[in-house]
Amino acid sequence: MTYAPRILNETGDYDGVRTAAGLNTRQLSDTAILSASLLPAVESKAIIAIPGYASLSSDYKNLLRSAVTKIVAARAILSLPESEKSLDYDVTRKRDEQVKILLDEAAIEIADIPGSGDDVDLPDILRVSGPTRTKKLTTGTYGWIYESSVLQ
Repeated sequence: MTYAPRILNETGDYDGVRTAAGLNTRQLSDTAILSASLLPAVESKAIIAIPGYASLSSDYKNLLRSAVTKIVAARAILSLPESEKSLDYDVTRKRDEQVKILLDEAAIEIADIPGSGDDVDLPDILRVSGPTRTKKLTTGTYGWIYESSVLQ
């Protein structure tokens, strides 16, 4: 089954992920971006965390697209080795710093989206999300972005 992106579904979105991660097409292919642990997982978590995402205005959708791009890029960076050596080059990345910066920026962008935080009253959540969806309560800032089980 082929995954059909729901948030990063415009031309150039995958290039945006690669740019945010500082990677090229050889290092991070479209197929890798569409793998279950990257884009599908991040989009699903974002959609669950923001009950009314489908009805967001274009400005808020752009913020969401940017945040999802950064979270996918952070996950891609973590899949790379910390250092690479060959006869031609020796590279040491600062993966943890890059990932923290990307995730912090994503959390700030998501915080600006209405309905994404704890500022929404329970009746509003039920009205917006419907009876079959629940909002996951997390501790800290947007815990689903920083879930250690996924990013470590």
